[in-house]
Amino acid sequence: MTPLVNENGRANLLGRPSKKVEDAAELAESAFDGFDRLKMPYEAAKALTNRAIAASRGGGGRAGDQALELLRRARVIFVQEENRHWPALIDFYRALVLARGGALDDAKKAARAARDAFIDRDLASRAVTAELMLARLELRTGDAETARTYAVRALNRLRDLALPALNQRAYLVLGQIEEVRGYPDAALLAYRECDEWLEQLRAQLRGEDLKIAFLSDKQAVYESLVHLTLSDHRRPRRLEAAFGYVEKAKSRGLADLLARGGQLKPRTRTGGELAE
Repeated sequence: MTPLVNENGRANLLGRPSKKVEDAAELAESAFDGFDRLKMPYEAAKALTNRAIAASRGGGGRAGDQALELLRRARVIFVQEENRHWPALIDFYRALVLARGGALDDAKKAARAARDAFIDRDLASRAVTAELMLARLELRTGDAETARTYAVRALNRLRDLALPALNQRAYLVLGQIEEVRGYPDAALLAYRECDEWLEQLRAQLRGEDLKIAFLSDKQAVYESLVHLTLSDHRRPRRLEAAFGYVEKAKSRGLADLLARGGQLKPRTRTGGELAE
């Protein structure tokens, strides 16, 4: 069974609970009990974190409160053990849980704490992830200018990092921000950069089925590219360009949009979901 937190501390706190999640929660609880009895606090704290992540997938409200309490307990243990890495990760996970529950101001505080700790520990890729979370949080609370500042900082950190996945995510966030700010040309440029990074990621995949599954997760990029390309009446052969993005997305919905002559409905960008 895939652990909820791997050796690099990565986790995805979003998504609907499933049988696998329930199994993972039971396994994490059993692991905590065992490590606690054996007086192994580091391993017990990791198990608590796994339980928190599983609990967070149960939704907001009571499940979110349970996840936050488990994360609090885990953080206390890691601090007592003088571990410098995990408290910052837990602040990041707390931000995700808080954001999911709608406590956006508290989520920002936790995300900033995580970002500062990552910077202090020279964990550039994690600092980028935290800044992108902050950008999306600011966008959700209506401050597109501050959101843009965070997104640009994230991109500046990425200049010396060979991380296509983070680059494409950063340009996606920047594109969404520029749309909200009312700068469609800047948004289109950002989405095109995102598309180029997606092409690098696509080239790393083997097998057409894997490529289709990967691109289906990036629907927002191609939806935005089609929307803005069709809206740019100055561009020659815009329908042909838009069709190229539809082909990349392999989206029946976008193909139907072109078949209707590109009739677009106004869209509202809220920054999307938050995920590591």
